[in-house]
Amino acid sequence: MDKKPKRMVPEVRFKGFTDDWEQRKLGEVVDFYSGLTYHPQDVRNKGCLVIRSSNIQDGAIVLKDNVFVNKNIVNSDNVLPGDIVVVVRNCIL
Repeated sequence: MDKKPKRMVPEVRFKGFTDDWEQRKLGEVVDFYSGLTYHPQDVRNKGCLVIRSSNIQDGAIVLKDNVFVNKNIVNSDNVLPGDIVVVVRNCIL
């Protein structure tokens, strides 16, 4: 008796995708970087907007209680236009 592997086909398909699903480790398809660390003395009225986990509520970006930091402390070239940024931690100043 020949057992065929069960196909893993999603119910909802995005246009252009026809292959079966395959299980992969997240680290195989994305790059992880540590985020911005700032101190209270780095906070400004204007500058580089810091997206914190508190800015994500009910699936939407909420821009209230914004925190801006001195642009000189932003030292990451890792985030480029079109990238997806996931905020996993937040600290309260």
